[in-house]
Amino acid sequence: MLAGLAVAGCSSPADSSSANESAAQAGLTGAPGTPAPRSGAAIAFDPATQQVVMFGGLGAHGALGDTWIWSGTGWTRPMLRLSPHSQLGASMVYDARLGALVLIGGDADAPVGPSERANLAATWEWTATGWQRRDTPHIPTAYGPIAYDAASGRIVMVTTQGETHFRPCSTETWTFDGQDWQRAQTTSPLPATLAALVNEPKTGHVIAVLAPRPAVVPGGFMTTSCAPGSFAARELPTSSTWRWTGSTWTEVGAGTEPGGAQLASAPDGTFVQLNSVSGASMVLAGNDDRLWSWNGAAWSLSPRPAYAPPSQGDNQQVSVDRAHHIVLVGGLTGPNVPVTSGTWIWDGSQWHAWTGPAPETTTPSPAVFTPPSKT
Repeated sequence: MLAGLAVAGCSSPADSSSANESAAQAGLTGAPGTPAPRSGAAIAFDPATQQVVMFGGLGAHGALGDTWIWSGTGWTRPMLRLSPHSQLGASMVYDARLGALVLIGGDADAPVGPSERANLAATWEWTATGWQRRDTPHIPTAYGPIAYDAASGRIVMVTTQGETHFRPCSTETWTFDGQDWQRAQTTSPLPATLAALVNEPKTGHVIAVLAPRPAVVPGGFMTTSCAPGSFAARELPTSSTWRWTGSTWTEVGAGTEPGGAQLASAPDGTFVQLNSVSGASMVLAGNDDRLWSWNGAAWSLSPRPAYAPPSQGDNQQVSVDRAHHIVLVGGLTGPNVPVTSGTWIWDGSQWHAWTGPAPETTTPSPAVFTPPSKT
């Protein structure tokens, strides 16, 4: 069940004045609207402003570079002078020590030049006044999902380095202290089957959900990053949950994870992390739109809703908002199938469609907005 999830009634259709007021309180100007259809955008709740912020994603014509704010009643697209490059697949989470949302790890989905590559490699921070670029001394060698570890005051990233004919056995763990990214020298790296990474509010630690897998062996043109028969290549007969201690990963549960064996077939597309503000770590099962909740020892499943969104497929945008509702946006319904639109709200027992202005029909500009130079 959704332990600790407070529920007020489901929001009514967007109120334009509320959306404009939300943007004004953040020191931004913008207009209410509805984001264009997309999948794989970065999204997170900002407790400092009590807003959900969404950036980029894959649109109908490629990567997007727009920023949207969900106030709890509607969407607003602020007018910004500086923004990250258009991208999809980035991760974003709130860093309580910085008091800002941190974004990293997107892909332009198109060839880019040196300046654009530097923009994509940078770490970006969102505060109430907009985006700020941070160029760190070190950059992760690959990217993956991120979560905030309140116990250490650092962001944790788990990433897998893979290539066309290369199958990784284990992951790398990186941490961000607000100034730089550092690779953690863990004594027990996670196997390369990560399905979800979330914060554990009760302890402040980060927990990782892993999928089961057979033993890793070379096959065909595929090589491996470990020796067959080694500990790193071992079979994982069940799903499992691991906790980050600040220096290594410790297994804290097995067999009760969301989806169980289903994780093995879709570890990257079926489950989406939630930045929990409700006292429970939660994961959304995209195949049936139910929520799983972690109590510190085991996972439990919410009842199947009588009314659920149309199939949103993979790579939805999901966050918790200021009312502790779940906000679900867009998704990719399958290979070569256009991304979906629409915003759905989970009130603790049911999904409700949010009705607002029609979605944008034009592709937001992929350009990077920079302040004009002073003369």
